[in-house]
Amino acid sequence: MQGQQFWQDRGSAELAVAYQQRLVNLGQAVTVAGQPGRVIGVAGDGRLCVHLDGATREKATLRYLQPGEIHLGYGL
Repeated sequence: MQGQQFWQDRGSAELAVAYQQRLVNLGQAVTVAGQPGRVIGVAGDGRLCVHLDGATREKATLRYLQPGEIHLGYGL
């Protein structure tokens, strides 16, 4: 099923779950505004979720990024 058809049939939350299950970038090291972090998933609205390094579980620093805010190295 194509992404747009999946979204129309099942909604954005289910699309995000399905996308995350196929996300090969989980755990990938990234840099956000000069700060190192790791990809930890996809939010229900499709934004990429990154945990910034140096943050603890008690005081997590998460960033939710729109498409194009960082490049994941797809070789485009």
